[in-house]
Amino acid sequence: MNAVPPSRALTTLTTLVGALLLAYPVLTLSVKGGTNAVLLLLLLLALWVRFASPKDLRPSQWGQPAWRGYLAAMLALPLVTLVSQLANQPFSGHAHDAPARYFLALPVFFLLQRLPLRAFDGLLPGCALATLAGWLLSRPLDEGRLGVPALDLIHYGDLALLLGVLALCGLLRPAHTGLRALYLLGGLAGIAASLLSGSRGGWLALPVLLLLVLHHRGWGWQKLLATLLALCLLVSALFAASPAFQQRVTRLGDDYRAWQVGNHDTSLGARLQLYRAAISTVAQHPLLGVGPTGFAAETVRLQQAGQLTPYAAQLGQGEIHNDLLSKAAGMGLPGLLAMLAIYLVPLHLFRRAARLSPAQRYYALLGKVFVLACLIFGLSVEFLNLTLATAFYSLGVAILLAACYNPHHPTKDSHV
Repeated sequence: MNAVPPSRALTTLTTLVGALLLAYPVLTLSVKGGTNAVLLLLLLLALWVRFASPKDLRPSQWGQPAWRGYLAAMLALPLVTLVSQLANQPFSGHAHDAPARYFLALPVFFLLQRLPLRAFDGLLPGCALATLAGWLLSRPLDEGRLGVPALDLIHYGDLALLLGVLALCGLLRPAHTGLRALYLLGGLAGIAASLLSGSRGGWLALPVLLLLVLHHRGWGWQKLLATLLALCLLVSALFAASPAFQQRVTRLGDDYRAWQVGNHDTSLGARLQLYRAAISTVAQHPLLGVGPTGFAAETVRLQQAGQLTPYAAQLGQGEIHNDLLSKAAGMGLPGLLAMLAIYLVPLHLFRRAARLSPAQRYYALLGKVFVLACLIFGLSVEFLNLTLATAFYSLGVAILLAACYNPHHPTKDSHV
């Protein structure tokens, strides 16, 4: 029996969503506020479908018990932020701008999960186009480091790296020659942009992500060595061609040697001071922390107590440079647990999806790459402290979870 063609309304909805998923990574690297705009448009589509759903769109799965963990993880941090703020500080809406993106992505997930799989076809080409667009728009900024006007250097380098690795994942599936070339060029552009941006903390993610991808592929040691050799050649070429890259690499060693001889006023030294100060703050305020924006005031007291140098205290006025410690200091152990849930619950769901069909296993790989990269980025900088980053993360998780657990996959086991 021939399949019934989708209605015009469903086809239009799928096309619109597909275009937004293609634009999502491109706008992230090229347009200030672009990620939030895509999230808002998808949210509006989700609300429209709530009241004017195409007749042939699958019913919503809001009430399924399987999604309680995901719902709780996306709602926990906004709730903990509110409780800690009310206990420690006057109410201010600014503290809730970024956390709100987590629960705003939930209706988007429940929309995307119901759409045909072709809605996701533009995501990886969008990742490749994003890194190429970012490369074209980039220019030397602070100390010759490569960046774009729409982002700070650290977020540009980290996002370019993640989108580049996702683009390379496109090579794991059959595609025509032109698309494979786009994936390869986009992947190389993303990795090169990250290295030339000088965002050193994000570089820690690269070997982890590559090993994850290669493990998924099941390559033997010959291909693993060839891949590592190619990566070493790329890094060596960039090191030889870019004085700014050379400076960022050599300065890391200089910072470590300075720490050993007692000079703690370096980029590395200040971070280590702030980490110890954050742990001390959690020990003193384990239940509610010092408030979402309270650590900046703590740095003054810690400097007066001799626990921070003036340089580290000034740096701490902006951030602690670690997502987990930031939430723990600001909102106590509940904040730490809520932040961990934002990473670990999606990782658990992606791991479960990897046991299903080959197509679902592939999307699960993309999901694990996405979450692990953001987790590693957040170990050396507060990666998810900006609305653009929380919108990027929450939307990316919603997209990839919806692709993993989409009922249109040809399997009987496509539920959680």
